[in-house]
Amino acid sequence: MKRTIKNILALAAICLMWSCEKAEVPVYNSPTAINFLAPDGNGGFKDDYLNLSVEINLYEQYLKTMDVNESELQIGFQIEGLIPETDMRVRFSTEAVEDYEQAQVELPTDTVIRAGQYKQTATIKCLKPAEMEKEYATYITFDYANSDVVAGTKERQKFKVTVKDKTDWDGMYVTGEDEWNEYYSDVLGKYGPMKVRFVLYALGQQGLSYSSIGYKYYYTPYYPSYGLSPYLDYLKETLDIYNASHGKPLTEPDGTPVSFN
Repeated sequence: MKRTIKNILALAAICLMWSCEKAEVPVYNSPTAINFLAPDGNGGFKDDYLNLSVEINLYEQYLKTMDVNESELQIGFQIEGLIPETDMRVRFSTEAVEDYEQAQVELPTDTVIRAGQYKQTATIKCLKPAEMEKEYATYITFDYANSDVVAGTKERQKFKVTVKDKTDWDGMYVTGEDEWNEYYSDVLGKYGPMKVRFVLYALGQQGLSYSSIGYKYYYTPYYPSYGLSPYLDYLKETLDIYNASHGKPLTEPDGTPVSFN
């Protein structure tokens, strides 16, 4: 009986060894896939396919310079699946957005996700729109033909960028041009899109923040000494200096020279 039991156990062991030798562990060898990430509102990124978009308004840049030409944008993306063991090259392309004239952007040649990493960012340059007060848009997409990755989840393959150089009426506590003229034209003269941008620039040179300039607008019709009235001579002088340094007057889009009352 003991010998029989030993023989059975030996046979079972042989069968087990044979089955282990024959078994094959499946290997995950699918191509590396890629997805866009959404801005999280704090300078980072999150996986949120419903918010793969951003709006760029160059208006606030006039606080620092009148020579506004572009704005830089960081976009985020990440690997879908296993973390790559080798560097992965990613290239971008653009695609038109329905009902918009296409925004002009400059894309990096290549961005690399390093081995052992699964997230990366890239810098996109959004060029100044050809026309003020108008929105332009484009989709940033992955150029799979020139990348080491393939498409991941379908709804995470496009990132919409809207670019504009649009007057911030809310920042001046009015709803539009008519209300601006009603409240501020007695001090600054008739509204002009380049005029309000020059006001930003000139007062920015005085160290005023964007929000502080907004408050100056707000106080102008109610408490003139706290508003823009004390800056009128300074605005005129700064405009004269600007015009002289550029060899021609600063003009509105229709060619009318910018001026202050």
